[in-house]
Amino acid sequence: MYPYFIWKSISSLDKKIMVNKLPDFERPPANIEKIVIPGRDGFLTQDDGTYQGTVKTCECSLDNGNIDDVCSWLTGCGDVIFSNEPDKKYKATIINKIPFSKIIPTFHSFIIQFDCQPYKYGTAIRSIDVIGKNMFDKSKVTDYCYPDVNTGVLVYHPTVSTSEFVPVLPSTQYIFSGVELPDNTPYVWFDENKAYISGSGNMLSAVTSPSNAKYIRFAISIPYLGLQQLELGTVATAYEPTHSGAIFNSGTATSKPIVKVYGTGTINLTINSTAITLTNVVDYVTIDSELMDCYKGTVLKNNDMSGDFPILAVGTNTINWSGTVTSVEITPNWRHL
Repeated sequence: MYPYFIWKSISSLDKKIMVNKLPDFERPPANIEKIVIPGRDGFLTQDDGTYQGTVKTCECSLDNGNIDDVCSWLTGCGDVIFSNEPDKKYKATIINKIPFSKIIPTFHSFIIQFDCQPYKYGTAIRSIDVIGKNMFDKSKVTDYCYPDVNTGVLVYHPTVSTSEFVPVLPSTQYIFSGVELPDNTPYVWFDENKAYISGSGNMLSAVTSPSNAKYIRFAISIPYLGLQQLELGTVATAYEPTHSGAIFNSGTATSKPIVKVYGTGTINLTINSTAITLTNVVDYVTIDSELMDCYKGTVLKNNDMSGDFPILAVGTNTINWSGTVTSVEITPNWRHL
């Protein structure tokens, strides 16, 4: 395979360009200030944690190609991928004038300089759903009652609590786990208006939500509140705290993700040690750490967000949330130096 580059999603091969030399691999230089103190040997350094851009140079030839078309293509800003790093892309700008040297009437040589931002990104752009498997939040129970399986109305009982209205999907299987439950422990399904649908007193096996179900409520003995789990599927798994998840940064540098939070009302989101509060959420809201903006579609929601924009560290990152959250979707934007 001949060497090539891809600029603005178009391959140099499609433009009849021969790449004679691809850019060398190099790490971008850090922005470090050298400080010399009179009367002291050597020097001190001050590192602000940022990096300089780099210039990636391609030496090319054009054999019987359209020079005007190539010049029109090789302008402006875009993503560039080099064939010696096909799984990485750079955010680049072409600033220099591209001189074409005629060698023979139909053969020209030229040099392209891509002014690149310091980080390179993975070419596989994908979103990751971060869904906490435990849907039961012990902090949102109603104490000393259980839901009547025939009406859904709460009935007094001195040793049990009832869950909140837990959002569910219709015609979907769920399983209760974490503690061994007696066979008379009740649960009740509700529709989108929180109107009663049906109920049962047997929580020992996986259950399937009705076709019009939107919520479930169930009872749990007060001593076991910290052990209860409701999860998707038919196989019980080990207990995990509610409303939490994790994402692993496989890059070599911190990343600035796009976080899309689905839910309603006021939502508290914590990524590692960064705490964010979102208010007036309807359906979803997007937090874009690269742009440093919060928005829904084309509408800015910065006034409905408090807290810093999240950064994903290299390795494991923990994510926790509270409020009415359906799911959290992250486009991680993995970065490499």
